[in-house]
Amino acid sequence: MTKVPKPPRSEELAKLELRLAELLTARDFRAASLLVAAYEAKQPVPRGMGVNWGNYNPDSDVDGLSAIFSDPLPETITGVRVEAIETLRITAGLMWLFGVSRPYRRWLPRDFESSLTLSGDACAQMLIFHGYSARDAGNARRGARVFAGDAPESSERFQYFLRILTRSCPR
Repeated sequence: MTKVPKPPRSEELAKLELRLAELLTARDFRAASLLVAAYEAKQPVPRGMGVNWGNYNPDSDVDGLSAIFSDPLPETITGVRVEAIETLRITAGLMWLFGVSRPYRRWLPRDFESSLTLSGDACAQMLIFHGYSARDAGNARRGARVFAGDAPESSERFQYFLRILTRSCPR
């Protein structure tokens, strides 16, 4: 017997998830990130310690989501059926935006077929890790820009700071 997925906690959350899926499909990552920030800012107890949802900068989210939705796919999931890739990307995008490590069943059914030995959950998580890598690289590049000032990205000064900031980035 298959368990029926739990519905969202509220009608507002259901509408938000639907709108986010539309924005992710349209690849409007900045709007999607800011929509979640506006939702979180209205919560009595918003998630994320120290996150100012009312003045949220979506740049890191845009970096991560751009990687999730871009080609090539991470090598571990290149064999996923073509028709399943968009579903996995939308699921991973929702996971990214809501900060969850496992997809809710209303986003990705338990019996989702990826055509790999990996489960659908694991495939979505691989996309998330791919996004983390891109986010970290983007943050390092923005940090190097701050330290290097007006120096062009090809300059030795910019590259020096970029090397320092990427040493802790996962590869």
